[in-house]
Amino acid sequence: MAEIFLNRMTSPEIRACIADIDAVLIPVGATEQHGPHLELSFDSRTAVELCRRTALAVQEKGGRALVAPEVHYGVSWYHMNYAGTVSLSHETFMSVIHDIVVSLASHGFRNLIIVNGHGGNSSALSTCLDRLYQKEHIRVLLAQWFTMAAPEIKKLGMVSPMLHAGEAETSVGLALGMPVRTDKLPAEEHGRMEKLRQAGYPVSDHICYDPMFRGSGVLTPMDFMDDISDSGAIGDAGLGSAEKGRQILAYTEHVLTNLILDLAGRKC
Repeated sequence: MAEIFLNRMTSPEIRACIADIDAVLIPVGATEQHGPHLELSFDSRTAVELCRRTALAVQEKGGRALVAPEVHYGVSWYHMNYAGTVSLSHETFMSVIHDIVVSLASHGFRNLIIVNGHGGNSSALSTCLDRLYQKEHIRVLLAQWFTMAAPEIKKLGMVSPMLHAGEAETSVGLALGMPVRTDKLPAEEHGRMEKLRQAGYPVSDHICYDPMFRGSGVLTPMDFMDDISDSGAIGDAGLGSAEKGRQILAYTEHVLTNLILDLAGRKC
């Protein structure tokens, strides 16, 4: 089995195989609170593990993908009132991603794919990728497990909000064998709209408070998490299970694997 982690290889080894690499996966996460039951590293660990599984699956199908070192920090300003959270500004985060991508592209790697585990990074990543293509002519793809997995999440019948540390993320944590504090699962918190109303913000049924489950096209800015949640989580973590997490991960790995095979021109 060939090495899949870029930083475990020597420079001559990398130079010798660049032409054979179908894609480079760049896992991006965050260091931020995930309620009383999940670790601050959840987003980063999820992104890395999904990349690892995908790279192995690609190899089993005759291709080869490498996993770049993960980016542990992201855009997490709205969690800063919780101890331990570390946040980068949008500008700093985009600069880091820009330089990583330019470095990898300069060596001749093709099909660069950012695998994002943190929703707060999404807008900055989208802007960064546009700028990379506009100014550097480097085309990078953005794969986010929580959007890729949406069909499977709905198929599983999840109705708990997909916002933060709820049913879906707790399920993934259990499936990955993370040390989920099951004795500290937060109470069900579904009332983002009601919390905002209580805080004095105007609300409407036409605003999309949870894109995974409400189809309205009217978006709202990120909210400070402590304005909408007492625990630091949104959703019902108690509904999470390892089996649900395994199905979510398997589905997402399948999509990402076939994406890479398609990009490389390999038959799926």
